[in-house]
Amino acid sequence: GRLLLAKLALFAVMLALAALNRWRLTPRLEASLAHDPSAALKSLRLSVGLEVALGLAVLALVSVLGILAPPASF
Repeated sequence: GRLLLAKLALFAVMLALAALNRWRLTPRLEASLAHDPSAALKSLRLSVGLEVALGLAVLALVSVLGILAPPASF
């Protein structure tokens, strides 16, 4: 149960980062293209990197869940 909750929590954080990318960081990058986009690019790269790392963590948890024995039924 704990692994499943951890997986769901990581997935929720991934969704939050994706929403941040979509509605905050991407428009900021678009607005800064005429000036200096380096700060906006740095923020977007960091967020995308974190999202990828969380995705890998979710896959690792799923693989652990896949090899666990099912709980004993009473």
